[in-house]
Amino acid sequence: MLSVCLVAAFLGWGLQAHAPTQTLLALPVVTLLASACSVDAVCHRLPNRLLGATGTWLVGAAALTALTRILACGTAPADAVWPAARALLCAVGASGVLLVMAVLPSGLGLGDVKLGAVLGGWLGQLSAAAAVTGLVLGFLLGGVAAGLLIVTRRADRRDHLALGPYLATGGWLAWILTLA
Repeated sequence: MLSVCLVAAFLGWGLQAHAPTQTLLALPVVTLLASACSVDAVCHRLPNRLLGATGTWLVGAAALTALTRILACGTAPADAVWPAARALLCAVGASGVLLVMAVLPSGLGLGDVKLGAVLGGWLGQLSAAAAVTGLVLGFLLGGVAAGLLIVTRRADRRDHLALGPYLATGGWLAWILTLA
């Protein structure tokens, strides 16, 4: 149900923003990330199959988009491939930063690292700033949620909080803000 609601919201927003191509490429990402983050919220695990399927979709979509730009639009190959290359660089950068944080005693898991790579690849196709914005918003949302849980005494500092849903929400917000 969550996936259906998110897809409907993204479809409406993307078409309203006159970005039908980016919207169609984002719908499977939104659906798969909603499913993965639902599992993370309950089990504190981000499923490799869902993150892998999302990454595979992103690679295929980036390759198809570059090929379409070259063949149908007559764009120079270097210009057509740049969004895919930027997405790859953002994915590597995001996962690298999160991997360093996961190695430190922070409670961040490797599923969050893989999610960061997926978000970097998705948002990096739009811009590097979108990828950074998505991660920063995700951490801010997670921090605010953790603070509220502590203030309301529903959790304390030793409790674990699934970061995946907040990272994904930050990515979704960054996508919306980038298209606005």
